[in-house]
Amino acid sequence: MSFDKLKVVTYSRQINGLPVIGPGSKIVVTIGNNGVVEGVIKRWRPFRTLSAPKAIVAVNTVVDPATALAAFSKRLSQQFPRAIPTIQNMDVALYDSNEKAIQPVYVFETNLLTQRQGPGADSSDQFLGVAPALTSAPEPIYQIGDLSGNPTPPANDIQ
Repeated sequence: MSFDKLKVVTYSRQINGLPVIGPGSKIVVTIGNNGVVEGVIKRWRPFRTLSAPKAIVAVNTVVDPATALAAFSKRLSQQFPRAIPTIQNMDVALYDSNEKAIQPVYVFETNLLTQRQGPGADSSDQFLGVAPALTSAPEPIYQIGDLSGNPTPPANDIQ
């Protein structure tokens, strides 16, 4: 089967005004020839706010932005040891792992400058990374640079 056109439309959501990022909370629609829907991928769980038990609230305190930035910078230097990162922007969002939890995170828009040895120009790449906003994150946060064969990154890599 061949198509004259193929369009992909992605829908994401906001909860309480915060964007939801990560592999969950997405609907991807593939539209083929003559506007026919050829495929749909839906990762969109219902969301409702629950009252958390006091023990969970006591354990989960919010990480201050400077601590989150330091942890993110450390992780960047491990994942991209030859790159020089410049943080362009920092914001707050929600992360949906498509597992059990939707959790608050800090989002870092970063420019990675890689200096090359020998002939050739240096390269600059945009990188979007996240760090947990809770001291005891309910689930690990996977992102670019995490290898599938490696153990799960710790949910609470903020010290």
